[in-house]
Amino acid sequence: MRGLLGRLVSSRWVCNVVIVGFIFTQGFLNFTQSGSSYTSGLCFLALGLYILVGQSDTWWRPMAASICFGVAVCLWFLFIWAIPAAALFPFMWSGITKRTLARVSVTCISVSLFVGFSYLAVLAMSGMHDPSVVRAWITSATHGVNFGGPTRAIFGFARSFINMGNDGILFKRFLLRDPLNPVPLAKLISVSLWKLALFYSFAAAIVAMGLRASRGWGLIALLAVGCGPMLLFAIEFDGGAVERYLPLYPYVFIVLGLGLASTRGPKLSKMVALIFILLMTLNNTIALSKVGLSRQQSAIETRIAGIQGKLTPGSFVYTAIWTDELINFNRSFPFNPLNINGALHVGSLVTQGTEEVKTWREDFAAKTLKVWQSGGDIWLSNRAVAERPKFDWNWVEGDDRNISWRDFPAFFSRLDLSESIGGEDGFRLVEPTDHNRVMLALLALKHP
Repeated sequence: MRGLLGRLVSSRWVCNVVIVGFIFTQGFLNFTQSGSSYTSGLCFLALGLYILVGQSDTWWRPMAASICFGVAVCLWFLFIWAIPAAALFPFMWSGITKRTLARVSVTCISVSLFVGFSYLAVLAMSGMHDPSVVRAWITSATHGVNFGGPTRAIFGFARSFINMGNDGILFKRFLLRDPLNPVPLAKLISVSLWKLALFYSFAAAIVAMGLRASRGWGLIALLAVGCGPMLLFAIEFDGGAVERYLPLYPYVFIVLGLGLASTRGPKLSKMVALIFILLMTLNNTIALSKVGLSRQQSAIETRIAGIQGKLTPGSFVYTAIWTDELINFNRSFPFNPLNINGALHVGSLVTQGTEEVKTWREDFAAKTLKVWQSGGDIWLSNRAVAERPKFDWNWVEGDDRNISWRDFPAFFSRLDLSESIGGEDGFRLVEPTDHNRVMLALLALKHP
């Protein structure tokens, strides 16, 4: 990205400031050390753009760039939405000429062939020849998630750049008028609305600078083609996910760099952009610092300390909801002793917004009987038997119409549970009594 900007922008300080902003985005920091394919795909997308804007006009450039774009798509298919802008990028930079048209044509054809042959090879090696099997394979990538909408995308787009903690929960509670944990407008404004307003001021500043820069309409076209398809997809499917917007990062920061370097750019827009980068960097550094993360890790360790020595091989720990911080514990802190020795296996009763919510009782029954059969224990978070959720439990009443918080204590009040271990926020053992076995066996018969 730094090399790419260096070829487009002559000002060193602009390049460096933009790259600092790129590095300190929430999306990049969140995944860059996670071993996921998101940032690897982003790397190949940026590398392809870097190759395309090389000084020499040789035949191998569009071919090499096409391979990079194809690898990005193979690493994570959603990078497909960023490829049209990547292929059209030479037009913005070199204008519409026969040579540029030939380069773009070669790039488009090569990417299509690379991705097509790659996926056909995967299907052939996997033995998936039936269209219905292929369709099921593709559908499985949704992990049962079936929610979308512009509201999630509005907050998700901002969260991809600036860490908002659990502020999204506050917005949901406000918009849905959560009766269990109401959030007044004054609290919303004081806690997090300023971050949302600052981000969209930053987005507006980028557009304003792009319009005033040389090749202004070309930059706006690059933004539209580079960001538009991805944003529309985010509105349709799980727009709250931070990683959803990584494919459009290169285009946002290219236009930002060219806008800041332009002598014709509005000074107010430049000031807004620089202020956002500064505050975003400070905010994300604090949120993702080792000190802050160590504090989170210690809080979770304290919570599960009571059952650490009681987890037998094959045991399973249930939280009430997927957004419980314990769910992400093994991914956020993989080198914690509990995660290294593999003793802690955690899952949630429900994941709001998925089809499985409708059958969570049957799923729990089937899983519990299977664990008991293998000699393990089922541990249940005390939160699942509480009459109402506390403010910091990340529950939003009404976020999923198929589930209400009162369903948890109503169900588990019918089961034999041990006394609480580990204090108020500890856990209870689901006793393998005859009563529990009969009740869960009847439910398991209805398991899909």
